[in-house]
Amino acid sequence: MVLYGISLIYQSNQELEQAKDFAERAFTLDAVAYPAKMQYERLQQLANIAEGLGDNAQARRYRQMSFRHRMAHSLYPGDPQYNDFAKPGGDRCG
Repeated sequence: MVLYGISLIYQSNQELEQAKDFAERAFTLDAVAYPAKMQYERLQQLANIAEGLGDNAQARRYRQMSFRHRMAHSLYPGDPQYNDFAKPGGDRCG
């Protein structure tokens, strides 16, 4: 009976490790395929954390940054007026 319980724990741990590996691979593929989307989602998560800590001004800054990033990469992906890679913060759509 004890061996059966240990084998179940081992099996569930093995399944958990497989799920972790799968999630890490999916995250890596998503980050490589859609870097602009990942940046937008990361900024939104930071804004949610700042709101949770009660820092509304910082949350607003993160939301503005995420909005500008999303607009620059989705509306005008190849237009240097709105998406200037040569200058950091060169998106002028805000």
